[in-house]
Amino acid sequence: NRDYFLQFLGGFQSIVIVARVCLTSNLPKNSSRVDSNKIAFIPLPDWLGPISFMKNYYMTLSILKKELPESAAYLLTMPSIISITLYKFLRKQPYAVHVVGDPEQSFSGRTSLFFYFSKIFFTFWQKKICDRSVVAIYVAESLKNLYPSQAKTGSIVVSDIIINRKDILKRIKRFNFKLKQ
Repeated sequence: NRDYFLQFLGGFQSIVIVARVCLTSNLPKNSSRVDSNKIAFIPLPDWLGPISFMKNYYMTLSILKKELPESAAYLLTMPSIISITLYKFLRKQPYAVHVVGDPEQSFSGRTSLFFYFSKIFFTFWQKKICDRSVVAIYVAESLKNLYPSQAKTGSIVVSDIIINRKDILKRIKRFNFKLKQ
């Protein structure tokens, strides 16, 4: 939602989100708007799965080449096929990473060849992209250890949970229940 993205604004005037976009009249349940005068989008074609991604790959590259700002600070959220694709444009300029998951763990325990190669592919790129980042933000210490950054400016571990004031109890709430034996 909007609050999630605005937390990355920091000292910047605006942020641009690169995302797959699909026009629909049926919004999924629990959808939330992201509109703000400080948030813009670079819409990519919508795809689902590797075959659909490959069909849209060259169009995606064309859009990124045309739409990416020349002068910008980049934050790549990992793991993400969009971030891996963006990396092609950022190899010679500084960027930061926001590591929110472990592809090694996400694809483990699945027996199909597709998941086996996905695990290898995403893990390889996540390690490479994290290693070359100038700043790294991790949502867990374990991710920092698995996907270290060589950033001279350091890396930090911070939770990505957003707690609103209305979610905080003003007084202790007691629950009385008995355990079944």
